Amino acid sequence: MDGTISALSIQKFPALDCQHEIYSKAKNLKFLDLVSTYFFKFLLFFSLDREHEMTVALLPIKPLLNENTEFISHPDCSKTLEMSVLFYENVGYRLPWIGYFASLDGNLVGSAGFKGRPIDGRVEIAYSTFPAFQHKGIGTAICRQLVRVAQAADPSVRMMARTLMEENHSTRILRKNGFELLRIANDPDDGDVWEWEYNANGLFVKPVGDE
Repeated sequence: MDGTISALSIQKFPALDCQHEIYSKAKNLKFLDLVSTYFFKFLLFFSLDREHEMTVALLPIKPLLNENTEFISHPDCSKTLEMSVLFYENVGYRLPWIGYFASLDGNLVGSAGFKGRPIDGRVEIAYSTFPAFQHKGIGTAICRQLVRVAQAADPSVRMMARTLMEENHSTRILRKNGFELLRIANDPDDGDVWEWEYNANGLFVKPVGDE
């Protein structure tokens, strides 16, 4: 005997037959689990590819209020527009380190910008999505486009971002765009915050929901 169990042996012993049936069902379940896992991964990466196909246009916010006629009457733009113009008065207006509104398919969908020009090789970014366009991957696309603007202007600049000290939509957007949590920093307006830095080699490709 070579220690193997033939099909005939299984027929003679009901216990072995039961074990064989259990083993077969287990194999089938494992196979189904494997199929469902890869099917989910396919859907995940299909969704991710569609998200990466989404490209928003960043429309510059000009330095004077009356120069922004295309934004001034938009209900989602007015507050950001006024704050941006005041910000320019304090820090100056130097392209491309300014504020922008984001456009997608002819609709204004959010805002983005740099908190002034780079200082000591660092620049901070900010972004937001208008309420009607949230949870559709648009926030991720806005952030990605802002990164591209900075890289085109100065590939050596270090891009930073700050968020509340909790996992939320903004932290997921940053991770999906290659930002890594760096440290806890003190912000003059918000107190202790998480500080993030862009790392082109650390792109995170496992999205958690659409931001």
